[in-house]
Amino acid sequence: MKKFISVKTVQQVLIKAALNLKGPELGTNKGFRPILTKETSPIPLNLQPTIKIRVQ
Repeated sequence: MKKFISVKTVQQVLIKAALNLKGPELGTNKGFRPILTKETSPIPLNLQPTIKIRVQ
């Protein structure tokens, strides 16, 4: 059975992950892998096409 997650919820999770994880630790926590670089992080998360989420 698939679980449906709203876009707002995903954005909130990515924002929290981006705030909690910095440097080499980025994306290694709890199966969420937001792809953020120093160049793209000031851009709002909903405008970043490079973000990918892997849910385990």
